[in-house]
Amino acid sequence: MKSFIAKSRISIALLIICGWLMLMPGPLMASTGSDYPPVQLNLNGQYLYSDVDPVIVNGRTLVPLRVISEANQAEVEWDDNSRTVTVIGRNEAGEDLKITIQIGSAAAGIQKGALVQDQVLDVPAQIINNRTMVPVRFICETLGLSVYWDGENRIIYLSRSSEDSIPIQVTAKEVKYKNDWIDVNLQIPVISGLNNTAMQESLNNTLENDALQFKNPLEKDAEEYYQQAAGNEELHFWPYAAYTEFITVYDKNNLLSITVDYYDYTGGAHGYTERVAYNYDLVSGEEIKLNDLFMDSYDFKTILDQEVQRQIKQDLEIYFGDDLSSYQGINEDQPYYIEDDGLIVYFGLYEIAPYAAGIREFKVPFTLLEEGMQYQL
Repeated sequence: MKSFIAKSRISIALLIICGWLMLMPGPLMASTGSDYPPVQLNLNGQYLYSDVDPVIVNGRTLVPLRVISEANQAEVEWDDNSRTVTVIGRNEAGEDLKITIQIGSAAAGIQKGALVQDQVLDVPAQIINNRTMVPVRFICETLGLSVYWDGENRIIYLSRSSEDSIPIQVTAKEVKYKNDWIDVNLQIPVISGLNNTAMQESLNNTLENDALQFKNPLEKDAEEYYQQAAGNEELHFWPYAAYTEFITVYDKNNLLSITVDYYDYTGGAHGYTERVAYNYDLVSGEEIKLNDLFMDSYDFKTILDQEVQRQIKQDLEIYFGDDLSSYQGINEDQPYYIEDDGLIVYFGLYEIAPYAAGIREFKVPFTLLEEGMQYQL
């Protein structure tokens, strides 16, 4: 909460400082009229600047049309008689693109090559401080940008289509050795090629730390048990094992999806494998949870549940109870990863089926989900 100071000299000084700050250029931000920090716009790692800040109207962020358009090499024309603004450029497929919007209207005309269509805006276009303001998702997605909302930091990240995807490589860092108590073979993903080296280091630290936090406790337990067994003939010791291997399953549209299998053996009939999926937005560096993929109002859980149940019914005998009773539905933090043609949701060993059934995976085609997707996949 802001503190209100009654002393006149301090009040005057604050007014002077505030007036000076208002004249300074800054990131493109939206006034919320609350204690929340302002919304910022970031295009491919660069913040956008404007003489007019975005505003939030009826829960939708409106941005200056010209700023977004010109940042994407599109021209903007204004017809004062009809109060109509026209954007001329090219879409992500290289086709001629023309967007026509009349101030005060919720309808927009879109021409992509020979295709002409109308689109209804969530909030009508309007003039604010002599700037045409339109919904950010409408103008960005029409121009071929993907949009990601970082709610925690209140930043809207924009990225261009797959042709402008960040070129990266994922290679393996090997940690391999063997002694009397454990066999270690870790294949740790290492990301390279990001322009944002701090982000790259953070992602790589996460991947390496997870591998070491998996290995180190196992190694400690193995050595302790080995020492106990050495002095006790009744104890039989089998060397432990700690293995990891990974697959880069998706690397397009500035999204990266990697699966890592963590396998440990501590004695007994068999070991145990845990599959962990790492899904990252390479523009923001944020991990993408399952619900982050979809618009807030989109009921993705029902669609996923229906598809998973359909696939379970095709092979009921391998699941616990030979029916759907073992399946309790999709969770908010449901593990998933991305492939070229669909979303893979999966369940760990023993979660809905016996060990012999393995990790159960269910592919849900993007065609079932595309209406509610926030990302271009």
